[in-house]
Amino acid sequence: MNFKKYSQEIISWELILLLTANLFFPFTFYLDAPNYEFTLINSLLLFFLFGSVSIRKEKISILLFLIFLLAPILISIISNIIQKNCPFDQSIIFYFLNIIPLLVLSYSLASTSFILAELFKKKNHKNIKIISYLIFLIIFVLMALESLLEFYFYPQVYFFNPIIGYFSGTIYDDKIDISSALILYRFIILFFSLFLIAAKRSTKKYIYFGLILVFYMIFILLKPSLGFSTNEERIVQKQGSVIHTDHFNIVLPKEVDSSFVDFAVREHEYYFSKYFSIFQLNTENKITSFVFRNTHEKRELFGAGNADVAKPWLNQIYTDVNSLDKTLEHELLHIFSAEFGVTPFKISHNFNPYLLEGLPTAYVGEINNRSIHYFARLLDQNNVPLTLENFNSLFSFFSVNSSISYIYAGSFIKFLADNYSEEKVLELYSSGDFQTVYGKSLDKLLAEYKSFLNSLKYQYAPKEFEFYFGRAPIYSRVCPRELAVKKELAEKFYLEENYEASLEIYQEIFSISRDPGALTGIINNYKKLREYSSAVKLIGENMESFKNSNYFLYLNLMQLDLTYLDYTSKHTFVNDKLDYSDTIQRLSNYNDSLKTNYAELKSNTPNFSYNISLIIREELSDYPDILLKYLENGVDSAFISEIEKISSNTAINMIKDYFRIISPKSNLEFKDYNWEQFIDIPYFEEFFLSVSKRHIKNKKYSEADSLLTFTKNNLIKDEFGYSINENLKKIEWLTNFGNQIKYIENIPN
Repeated sequence: MNFKKYSQEIISWELILLLTANLFFPFTFYLDAPNYEFTLINSLLLFFLFGSVSIRKEKISILLFLIFLLAPILISIISNIIQKNCPFDQSIIFYFLNIIPLLVLSYSLASTSFILAELFKKKNHKNIKIISYLIFLIIFVLMALESLLEFYFYPQVYFFNPIIGYFSGTIYDDKIDISSALILYRFIILFFSLFLIAAKRSTKKYIYFGLILVFYMIFILLKPSLGFSTNEERIVQKQGSVIHTDHFNIVLPKEVDSSFVDFAVREHEYYFSKYFSIFQLNTENKITSFVFRNTHEKRELFGAGNADVAKPWLNQIYTDVNSLDKTLEHELLHIFSAEFGVTPFKISHNFNPYLLEGLPTAYVGEINNRSIHYFARLLDQNNVPLTLENFNSLFSFFSVNSSISYIYAGSFIKFLADNYSEEKVLELYSSGDFQTVYGKSLDKLLAEYKSFLNSLKYQYAPKEFEFYFGRAPIYSRVCPRELAVKKELAEKFYLEENYEASLEIYQEIFSISRDPGALTGIINNYKKLREYSSAVKLIGENMESFKNSNYFLYLNLMQLDLTYLDYTSKHTFVNDKLDYSDTIQRLSNYNDSLKTNYAELKSNTPNFSYNISLIIREELSDYPDILLKYLENGVDSAFISEIEKISSNTAINMIKDYFRIISPKSNLEFKDYNWEQFIDIPYFEEFFLSVSKRHIKNKKYSEADSLLTFTKNNLIKDEFGYSINENLKKIEWLTNFGNQIKYIENIPN
């Protein structure tokens, strides 16, 4: 064997650079496992490096091809086994599916570049290889430009690309599917690359390049039909219904009922009317609103399954049926602000995220029915740094928990709008210049804002900050994409009642990531398997780790429930009254991790749903059979039937009314219920607001108005005042103008 010959063939600066980069990747955050990001970065590296080798060498051996193919993934697998032990079965498939066609493509385009460069021989150009490199780079730019043009002109944020295969979009979704579309796309790229290699040997040059051009143009035109890109026609055909109003084209799933269509139309037109004067809206160009069936369909057609998005430059927003009522106003505000947007994307000055996201957040003015200032004050009171001090830094917005940046940005912009003027806020959106717009520096305006926050007199529960913003320090986003696939499989098994299989997967996920969601999955499976002792033990072992997180309250509640279920499963009671709170007290020595009681738990609960659930447990302790059904199966028809049989008293009547009200079949007539009985429950305003929004959705404006007026007159928590007033304004508009809204439904052929 001639080692010198083989070493000269194999060893090159390109291979050395590839190996060096991949030996460095294990020490980075997102590239330390054979995951999607690892494949994406290596796709770019391999395209250029293997292309460079292919231009320099007349022939590429199978051995060299295999080294470039296998070296990165082998290094990553070995590193992963040593450091993280992320599951990588699907990642391996994704890697080879992407990299094999990529290497063949790189070689074929390098050859094509060299053939084009040889045309310069007639002009006596000696540096054929340098020209080949330049042509190769131009081809790369053209392929990248194709994806950028799709992002800009099409209703999508994902793209299929010959080099990187599939890019999921600008919005982070953990799960990346190896879809049939991706498999077909990579096989087409492989076929095209092999065709180039074969054709260059047997075809005249002008025919060769003509075939390339024809193939490429046909492929571009067919991409939407093949599922490799998304145009409006593809979404409309998939959804099946377009609703035309005075100011919107609303694309909806054809199977939604008429009440949802009517609701969607009213919501869109209401927000247009609400902001018409403020943003000087253009009535000529209709806004297109795509409402997908679910997050899965949105991910397939648009690319961002877990986020609702707006494209102001296209005058389009993208939501789904389940999120429409929660995010529509925010996304429409992105479109409305385009009237003052700059750059080809019609957004804030210099792409400033504090303005881009702060403006819609400010005008919505609330989160979870509470004023945006309520949460800003909570952050400030707990010494969370004011990221606004780096207002013009693109990265400071994303350097912390995104919800913190949204809250501070929205609260600050709302402060400016309320204390100066809305016109100045819109000027700032366009220019980004505080000194010119306000005659004051950013520092002075922030000092005023901080004084404003300090003047707010909101009252908070002892653990409210942890409830909304606490994060478990032990939880890290390790192997997010790989574990997202496993989590989906675990959920599937759980729904199929295959609890043993679901439990095993959740345990694997939790052992790797310490993900609270996986811990919940384990607890729920133990509960279904009636392994209560195992669940109680698991919670006890992990309680301290989540002490300062928003998960701590849930663990406390689950510990109480499961301890009770475990105790009752081991004891038989004849005449002895089984009391929930008393049992917990008697069991305090049984489980050392049980450090709380109901009084403490309720005092730390800044949430109506948790408070009412604790009250239900306490009151049903006199009825152990019914309580057991509630703890084991939740609210089902059997439980409702049993609770209706209980002899009435004040507390039991309230519980009965609560379940009647939250029932989807409830008529919710204001006069039929004693609403005053809920006022003593902390955060009752939250409950009343949710009920009133159901009234609004069902066009029961009088009922909604009565309930909100009652809530306003009995208001205890000031943070709910803004949401109450905004919904009262909405009811007034819908009462006066809702029935005047006209629309036409178009069903495409």
